[in-house]
Amino acid sequence: MAATIDEARAAKEKVKALIAADPSLTSGLAGIGIHAVDDGYGVKVNLHNSAVDTSALPSSLDGVPIQFDVVGPISKR
Repeated sequence: MAATIDEARAAKEKVKALIAADPSLTSGLAGIGIHAVDDGYGVKVNLHNSAVDTSALPSSLDGVPIQFDVVGPISKR
């Protein structure tokens, strides 16, 4: 069963709280968003670099998949 947009939004807030509790993760965070996954939604965590250790974070939360991507630094255009 795919996650609904409301479930993904709720999971996003929980992921934010998990990341905020760990300073080593917040320093490497580029952003957190919601993205389409198959026929539902998931949470996407964008990181500055691959040195950030995300092994303590779950791959899904409340049935909502969490994807970690290294996107590099985010800059204003």
